[in-house]
Amino acid sequence: MRCIRTPESPGATDLLVLESIVELTHALGYTLTAECVETRYQADRLAALGCDTAQGWLFHRPMPAHRVTDLLAATSVPAGE
Repeated sequence: MRCIRTPESPGATDLLVLESIVELTHALGYTLTAECVETRYQADRLAALGCDTAQGWLFHRPMPAHRVTDLLAATSVPAGE
């Protein structure tokens, strides 16, 4: 994600464009998933902008499709998160 690589380098224009995309997506009644999220900083900024979900290496490395079910069954997430 070029827009928010590090705390030192987020461009104000890039963040404004990203915020506009989030707002437009929600105004159209859709949910938004950000791709290529690699750092906690990126995930936090996206959450602060209202992005609904994200995927990327921060959460898990790529894997064969048949392993996803096992991973999801073994991963417990406390209620409300």
